[in-house]
Amino acid sequence: MPSTSTKTGVIELPFNEHIVSSSPALELLCDYLLPVLIKKLKLQRVTKSYRVVLEILILNFFIIHKADKNKIGNVQLGLPMQSKHYTKGQRFNQNNKITYTVLKNLKEMLEDLKYIRQVSPHYHGELDGKTRTFVPTAKFYKLMDTFRLRIGSIGIDTETYQTVRMRDVKPKRSKGQKTRPKAKLISYDPTPEIIDWISQVQTFNQQASYRHINIYVTDKEMITIRKKLSKDNEREEQFKYIPFHNKFLYRVFNNRKWDNGGRFYGAFWQAIPSGFRHRITIDNHITTEKDYTAIHYYLLYDEMKADYPEKLVYQGFFDPYDLANYNPQWKQEHVQKHRKTTKLAMNFMLNAETEEQGIQACADKLRGKLPEGYKTWKDYVNHIREVHSSISHAFLSGKGIEYQFKDSQIALRVLEIMANEHGQLALPVHDSFIVRVKDENLLEQAMQKATKEILGISIPMTIASQAKKIEWSETNYLPVTEVNPEECSGYFERLKEWNEGYPMETTETIPNFEQALKPIRKTDLRLVDRIFLSEEDIKIQRQQLKEGIENEEDPYEWLNRNQHMADPNAL
Repeated sequence: MPSTSTKTGVIELPFNEHIVSSSPALELLCDYLLPVLIKKLKLQRVTKSYRVVLEILILNFFIIHKADKNKIGNVQLGLPMQSKHYTKGQRFNQNNKITYTVLKNLKEMLEDLKYIRQVSPHYHGELDGKTRTFVPTAKFYKLMDTFRLRIGSIGIDTETYQTVRMRDVKPKRSKGQKTRPKAKLISYDPTPEIIDWISQVQTFNQQASYRHINIYVTDKEMITIRKKLSKDNEREEQFKYIPFHNKFLYRVFNNRKWDNGGRFYGAFWQAIPSGFRHRITIDNHITTEKDYTAIHYYLLYDEMKADYPEKLVYQGFFDPYDLANYNPQWKQEHVQKHRKTTKLAMNFMLNAETEEQGIQACADKLRGKLPEGYKTWKDYVNHIREVHSSISHAFLSGKGIEYQFKDSQIALRVLEIMANEHGQLALPVHDSFIVRVKDENLLEQAMQKATKEILGISIPMTIASQAKKIEWSETNYLPVTEVNPEECSGYFERLKEWNEGYPMETTETIPNFEQALKPIRKTDLRLVDRIFLSEEDIKIQRQQLKEGIENEEDPYEWLNRNQHMADPNAL
């Protein structure tokens, strides 16, 4: 989920209802805290939901712990505290394992024990209900560190996390609103095909949970990226947190129609600016990104059985965005700039539902980029429609969302082929895919096979991850091999922490082409981290925890005197 920033220098992370961990460290921390909380609450019996909700709360505050590097309290958790918010069936993508009463009780006990403190109440969100912001205290930080929670063990609850989502019809823009508001998520009755889609995305998410996916950038570059993602914020403490643990996808369909949209969202790498995506690593492997060239326009011309305009075909290659042959007034040095502008304008036109929307989108988002020779964006929009007269009916009619469905089905098939036939992970960014460099040929085969199967045609591919210098960074174009590893302490810290959760044969090495990190894992997801602890060790620790807590006025002080409880190596 994205973070939000405020003018006071605070980053608020939303409450993640679906977060889970396979780590026994979390189980042991709950074993330690639950008896204390039960004693404080004076409960006669404790339902399973207390443990489930406590684990979710701990993991959310653990993410705050990792995001607030300087421990100054500027990263806060936004926790909805309205009973209606947790009423079963109230919201789509809701975790019905969470009940308001249990959450409220646990929240209050964590406050009483001085593990968390409330910062401020405010109002926002899907239900316009009360959301309060909290930060962990130094006492809670110490406890989480003592139990050695690990970011690498974090996953999602596949029972509650909705991987296929449907939005209602988008409401119209009201007076005073700059953009149309998002349509609400709605419930649906799954058909056999939808159940297959759900299963396919769940499979990807499970595979991704086992992989170390990161971005090899210097510490200075990381600040630059976070600043770029934060738009207008100028203070470093306000820059958005990049949730590297969030590797999990979902598909979004629109307008109550299963042939509208369907693209993949949710994973952190999709938000990384394109100028830095060539630095993404998979299991410490250098990656490459390939995409389909102008996929929607190849589809449109194929559907109309129309020939490509002759002036748009260069050495047998169709480029729908290069209108230089129609515009002799353009200077040669401006051709590439105008091609990029045309590409964006055509995408706005394909997605806009009316001429007014399309022209306004160009005017707002391409301000100052109108190609020479045209007085208004309406003039240039009409020029594009004239050049592409065979498919002009698709512009300014809302057709784009239907073609998004087609490219999303192709993407799903590419992921499936890479995983099932080649045993490799491909990271989707709409109609492009990121893979390890050594898997580039396999990806190309998968992309060709997917378009042949689904569309019956071949679509050209290009390398999307070529390093191109961008205005807001002086070093983004450098390949991984030329980045100074001594300036990448953040990357190696993230790699080290992952290794602690998933031991590797090679650790803290510079990303490379051949020698990937090879995790030593057990097949059962719930037992992955138990490489540090045997079942007998866990039984011993649980018994010691129980005995220590029952005989101690302040269990936290008892834990401080028994550090081995969170140190498997000391057993």
